[in-house]
Amino acid sequence: MNKAYIGLGSNIFPRKFFIESALRKIALEKGITLKGRSSVYDTHPIGNSLQGRYLNSVVEVETSLGPHELLSRLLRIEKTLGRVRQGKNGPRTIDLDILLYGDRVIRDNNIAIPHPRMHERDFVIFGMNEISPMAIHPVLNMAIGDIHNKRQMKIIRTPREAHSYVSSLRQKGRRVGFVPTMGCLHEGHLSLVKKARCENDVVAISIFVNPAQFGPREDYKRYPRNFIEDKKLAKRAGVDIIFYPDTKNMYTPTHSTYVDAEDISENLCGRFRPGHFRGVATVIAKLFNIIPADNVYFGQKDAQQAFIIKRMARDLNIPVNIRILPTVREKDGLATSSRNAYLSKKERREAAVLFKSLLLAKDLIRGGERRAANIIKRMKDSINKNSSAKIEYIAIVDTAGLKDIKTLKGEVLIALAAYFGKTRLIDNSIIKVK
Repeated sequence: MNKAYIGLGSNIFPRKFFIESALRKIALEKGITLKGRSSVYDTHPIGNSLQGRYLNSVVEVETSLGPHELLSRLLRIEKTLGRVRQGKNGPRTIDLDILLYGDRVIRDNNIAIPHPRMHERDFVIFGMNEISPMAIHPVLNMAIGDIHNKRQMKIIRTPREAHSYVSSLRQKGRRVGFVPTMGCLHEGHLSLVKKARCENDVVAISIFVNPAQFGPREDYKRYPRNFIEDKKLAKRAGVDIIFYPDTKNMYTPTHSTYVDAEDISENLCGRFRPGHFRGVATVIAKLFNIIPADNVYFGQKDAQQAFIIKRMARDLNIPVNIRILPTVREKDGLATSSRNAYLSKKERREAAVLFKSLLLAKDLIRGGERRAANIIKRMKDSINKNSSAKIEYIAIVDTAGLKDIKTLKGEVLIALAAYFGKTRLIDNSIIKVK
């Protein structure tokens, strides 16, 4: 059996249908076994930029077929899915290319292996790095992971340069995804980057510990910072641009303009961190102006922040698509957070109780409980019984204005904050109640 890698692409509606149909047909072919597949990437067309965007993916197969017979089967699948060849770089229902076939190098009138431009195609390098980073390109004599790591990543320090550079990319038709962070990157951030990588041509992140969102007795000075490690993680995840400004570039000495999302910022964390969300909304509004992205990605762990940012973008007519992605959790359910590094071993073990209390709330709701006070009491009892945490708040609110509710109905947000030693952790769950 020989190992081969196949690239798939479609830019005729319905793109996802053609990708999935091709995968099913490949799996049904005698002599071909699917071993792995990458994410699906939404990419800018190469060559003729007037045609539609592509969905692309990479699959790993084991096959008893020779390279020419494998190509023949793939061409037959293309034909059954309506592929009409209209010259180079034309639109197609499905495009199936052999990228690598073992360590073979073949160049004749019918086939070229490895694919001559595979190392220039981001979706190929990202996709193969997902499923087989140690695969060797037989011409370049490099592992795919090494090719991936040799991609250039631009680090920009000033708002003016960042805005100019990102604007120029969008003028060329490139779709830009943006992930704002305060650095100390973890799996939660990287999951946002991965989603941005799949949905955009260019991925930018910001690394800026925003002083405006920290209170006078909060942890601004000791907030974890490790730019060298952040750069490594960002590059490995496929980031193209890091915006890494100094505080003086974000807040001049005479800075006096702030964004305040009234009402929606007053409950939950807003009750205990006065001015926090004014600082968050201000810096995010600034970042939206500096990085004029198509799509911006946030995690649900900071649920109130996400609601405020969506409200701000709506109210200020900021033309950006805001994507809120599920919370990434560690094995015991604790939400990933830069602040988890502050926890002692004992505190870290106990911190899993927060997620367990949210699961308890779900079980109570599933069992028919609709009184918020009863659910909150059971959650508090569970946390107090199983940890030394000091609960700051547990609340159940509607998702329209984040107002406390007495009886659960429709979509509700269950949110909490608690201290483990000096470390403040938050978590939440959104539930649709019938």
